[in-house]
Parts: sequence; C-alpha cells; structure tokens
Amino acid sequence: MTRHRCALLSTFLCLALGVALWATPAAAGTTDAAAIAEAGTLVGTDLASGLRIMPSGDDEADDRQNQKLAAKTKGCKQYLALSKAFDKTTDSKSDDFTNGFLELGNHAYVFANERAATQAFKLATVPSTAACLTALFEKGFAKGVAADPQIKAQVEDYRVKIEDVPSVADTVGDESVGYSGGFEVNLTDGSNQQLLVSTFLTRVGPAILTYTFQVDNGYLEGNPTATDYLDQAIEATVTRTQAAVG
Repeated sequence: MTRHRCALLSTFLCLALGVALWATPAAAGTTDAAAIAEAGTLVGTDLASGLRIMPSGDDEADDRQNQKLAAKTKGCKQYLALSKAFDKTTDSKSDDFTNGFLELGNHAYVFANERAATQAFKLATVPSTAACLTALFEKGFAKGVAADPQIKAQVEDYRVKIEDVPSVADTVGDESVGYSGGFEVNLTDGSNQQLLVSTFLTRVGPAILTYTFQVDNGYLEGNPTATDYLDQAIEATVTRTQAAVG
C-alpha cells in the first residue's frame, strides 16, 4: 500500500468512526458501577502486539451529532432510544487502537440493574438496526467528505451497506448481537478502497459492552488473522466484566 493510499485510508477510517456507535460522555455512578465499567474497558495489554493508541476525538460532540442524525433518519427510533439510555449509565470508553490499516475500540455502559440493561439491549436487536446504521454511516461519511475540500476532490462516489450477523447472536455474555458491512470508496484517480466495518454488542448482567472494528479489506485479505484483535478484545473485557459483576 502506498503512502498516499495509507493516508487516505486513515482519513476514511476517521470519517467512518465519526459515527460513534452509541458513544456517550461519561456519567457519574456508584463505586461498584464504576468498577464494572472499568473492567469492561479495553486496554492495550488485552491485545497482541502491533497496535498503537491513536488520539481520541470529541466523543461528546460526536454523540450529539449522531443523535441529531438519528432523530431525522427513518428506522432509527430504537437506535436513538438506546443512545439516550446510555446517557444515563455509568460508562467507560477505551482508547482507540490502530496500526494504520485497522482501528478497534470499545465502550462499557453499566445500568442501575440487570433488568434495565436487558430492556435497553432489546433496542439494539430490532430488525431496523442494520438499515439505521447504514443510513447513519452514509450521512456521517458524506458530511465528513463535504467538510474537507481536499478529500472531497479525491472521492468519486461511495457505497455503504451494514447487515446483521446472525451467527454471533447470543454467543457471548448473557446475550449478544453483531452488525457488519462496509464502505466501498471509488477515487477520482480510478482506484478503489473498501473498508470492513463491524460493531458488536454484548450484555453481561447490568452492563452492555460495545465494540467497533474497522479494517481495510485489502489489508485483511493479506492478513486474515487481523480479526483476532476483535476476538481478543471481546474475550478479555467480557471475562473481566463477568468477574466484576460476580
């Protein structure tokens, strides 16, 4: 991959991450809730070597923007409700980890009790979620491209498609759900970039853990074990959260 392509990839990954999937600012909570949230937060030692911490953006601003987009997007009623439910939790967000070709991060939300978390988790499993995520990524990506004249001049067109992944349903924690798909970006120089985007949510007692993983398809084809980073993140954080919940 050329330096030019890598630079564009980093930009596209950042634009994709601009749609912060259910990310919210931290809320105050009890010591127990804070400890559970911390246990569910990804740290560098959970992952094999090869990734570095990347600077984090303005999560609170991203969240406000996402909620505004969701409020205006058909099929995003439950997404918006879940985002607002997360506003009331005790939470902890990990750093984002990258190697220039992939990015990975997670967020832990702890509700007042397991019943509240169970009710909230249902909002992430409704049939309209995949279409909602597709629409939000499209709108967020379009806005990001339009805001940068240099990038806008290099993008010919793009397509986004997110679908649910039935094979991961209820495979981790007390219950789980996953969505995956990608961006296909055609550039004005005739080249093409494809990005795989995956988000995974699992509930562990009163906590809901979310994960976002994005990787360049070309890189993934040459490095098929790159998805192991996501598996490592889920295994480590879920195991700690289960221990913290007791």
